[in-house]
Amino acid sequence: MFAATPRTASAALTAALAAAVLTLPAPASAAARSCLLGKWKLTGYTLDAKGPGSYATGRGGQGTVLTVTGKSVTYDFDGARKLVVKGRSDGEKYELRTTYRKRLTLKSTLKGAKKGTLALKAKSAKGSAGATVVRNGAPVISYNLAQSVYRQGEWEPVAPLRSSYTCTARTARLRMTHTDESGTGTIVVTYRRL
Repeated sequence: MFAATPRTASAALTAALAAAVLTLPAPASAAARSCLLGKWKLTGYTLDAKGPGSYATGRGGQGTVLTVTGKSVTYDFDGARKLVVKGRSDGEKYELRTTYRKRLTLKSTLKGAKKGTLALKAKSAKGSAGATVVRNGAPVISYNLAQSVYRQGEWEPVAPLRSSYTCTARTARLRMTHTDESGTGTIVVTYRRL
């Protein structure tokens, strides 16, 4: 047997360290990335609501572009179709046609990978997005979404504050159900990835 020289001792130490590193447990993998992240185009929208003596159905909004990051969402309404809501309230039928334009950005919280929840922070709303409403053919009101709606703690049917979602690499579906004293409404929005 020969005595270890500094060089062979160093080589032995290096080999031992390499073996130790190879046997260390792997670090825990990071949480799975949500497939909702990215840019989407609205392809389908339904709103259905019922309450005592009232109902409403909504369709439209195709062309709205939604961009989802890990911390915010942006709705780009330029080029989007009108959102048309038809219904009956207090014995009277009505039709509301709402045109949305420009951009709305809100901070958000996203949880889940292929399914989960998307929650928007209403008070963080900013942007020049606006809405113009026509009721039964007559103009009613125009307003800024960030200032007049979201920062007041309210929300618009095109951008609910909290939705559950499912998604794949190419499609996404957001769903929100809301119940209050006026009844229960469900919104389902489908998107195609851009």
